[in-house]
Amino acid sequence: NGYAARDAANEALAVSLVGSNGNHAHANGLAMEVFAKGWSLAPESGRGSGYFQSDYADYYSQFPAHNTVVVDGNSAYPAMKIAQPFKLLAAYPAPGAASASAYPGITFGEASFIEPATQADQRRLLATVRIDDRHAYVVDVFRSRRREGSDRYHDYLYHGLAQTMQFSAGGAALPAVPTTDLSFAGGDLTGYEYWFDKQA
Repeated sequence: NGYAARDAANEALAVSLVGSNGNHAHANGLAMEVFAKGWSLAPESGRGSGYFQSDYADYYSQFPAHNTVVVDGNSAYPAMKIAQPFKLLAAYPAPGAASASAYPGITFGEASFIEPATQADQRRLLATVRIDDRHAYVVDVFRSRRREGSDRYHDYLYHGLAQTMQFSAGGAALPAVPTTDLSFAGGDLTGYEYWFDKQA
């Protein structure tokens, strides 16, 4: 969105929906990345200290290191041996379609995926919307539910590059306090132990 603008380096916005049905990919479910103003604002993780290190096996190649949804703290499948395809449900504009000029400030894509560890049906819709020449935003709607209905919680993970982060309701900032939630001791994935200074 905005890649053809005069000042594309500062105006372009892109969001990618990451998935794989082949080898050499992380266990990342329906992950996404956001790029704007020449930066990766919501980056996908790398390999950590090395492919044969515990931080790669426990964290970098697993769901907790990616921008996705973890079901009941247990979403997982073998990294680098991907056999969990996602299905593209819709995309706009279609590549080469004449309709692309009808709404030049809007793009979207939606995909679905069955998370194998919990047998959860997951769907993600990602869109970019341009407000004017210099401003645009991303819409991210993630749906997740276990097929047998035993859902406890669905953790939406977002790894962002920013100076500050604030949650608010009705214009007022919501307070945050230290927490021990989301931990291996609480029954969640080992990768949750790589997060520090957690707040709720």
